[in-house]
Amino acid sequence: MDTLTHMALGACIGQAIGYKKMGRKALVYGAFAAFLPDLDVLATPFLGDYGSWKYHRHLSHALWFVPLIGAALAAGLWRFYERKNEKQQGVEFGRWLAVMVLAILSHPLLDFCTIYGTQLFAPFSNHRFEISAISIIDPVYSGILCLAMGALLFRKGRERARFLAVSAIALTTAYIAMGWGLNIRAENLAARQLEDQQIAYQKVEAFTTIFQPFLRRVVVTNRIR
Repeated sequence: MDTLTHMALGACIGQAIGYKKMGRKALVYGAFAAFLPDLDVLATPFLGDYGSWKYHRHLSHALWFVPLIGAALAAGLWRFYERKNEKQQGVEFGRWLAVMVLAILSHPLLDFCTIYGTQLFAPFSNHRFEISAISIIDPVYSGILCLAMGALLFRKGRERARFLAVSAIALTTAYIAMGWGLNIRAENLAARQLEDQQIAYQKVEAFTTIFQPFLRRVVVTNRIR
């Protein structure tokens, strides 16, 4: 997904877990944590075209990266605010840990749902795991997250901050599940049409577009004789 959407999801995670005790800092640090894996783009330009493709969504997107970096960041932030004597907030380490780990984890999991996939087990495996469930840019998905955050501009929104964030995350997750289901349906429909017309094929693949609920791109690979 695009970086802004990753950050919006991370911010919503922070809003759901930490807004009540941490205030807007929860959104800021959640967004930052969700953005972190994409910092690998700073190194990939020096690796050439193939290297840029191979090593983007590599180590920084691996599942083992999540608890290590998340825990380190959580510990650093917790100690920093403890030293600033902000104990009146009562923000325990576990809350920092949950925000940072889950926000970072959201990044590779969201990339996993796009056609480009991500290398979840790098460097032990270079396989890109993916399901075609959402386009890399989706205004509906991003918009739902932004609405949950935008509600904080209003008093009633701030009072229901956690409920709104959890609802937005649940709704966008259901949206991804719907997209995956539509993709599978498109592949099955295309396969049936080819079989009805007695057209030989090796593989049928459907891919998401920016118009997720309405349009799919279907690619048919002919059988090699």
